[in-house]
Amino acid sequence: NTEAFNLYKELQTAWMNFDYDTIRELVSDEMYNMYSMQLDTLKVKGQKNIMENISYITNIVTDINIENNIETVKTVMTVECYDYLVDSSNKVVRGNKNRKMHYVYELTFTKDISGKHIDKCPNCGAKIDINSGGKCEYCNSVIVNSEAKWTLVKKEMKQQR
Repeated sequence: NTEAFNLYKELQTAWMNFDYDTIRELVSDEMYNMYSMQLDTLKVKGQKNIMENISYITNIVTDINIENNIETVKTVMTVECYDYLVDSSNKVVRGNKNRKMHYVYELTFTKDISGKHIDKCPNCGAKIDINSGGKCEYCNSVIVNSEAKWTLVKKEMKQQR
């Protein structure tokens, strides 16, 4: 539960700060593409999504599965935070900076539990150079080492109020 919440909080902080590199480390390629498109849109509009004082309420594990040395854990996490959009002059354009929002998410995390060192890109099959900085030099996919942290592969909003 602590790991799941910390990953969620780190992701939201990276989102708020337009920190593409940290986002890429925390989520799957598919989720990264979604987040980067949304951040690009905010940049074009001159807006920033502020998420402050994120509080952990609950996290319930709903499913655990291990297949092909990949552990998948689904959880239902409830958090509260201030969540609002500001423009380039810090004027609130959506939301309310004085009202905490209550969110319930279904989150899916994966982790490679094989313990094997990865020497080929799982996306394109290219040989991985140890100095490549965690990205495949050919297809730009993030290479998740088997000792890596959990990766968020799905985030679905179930409730907000």
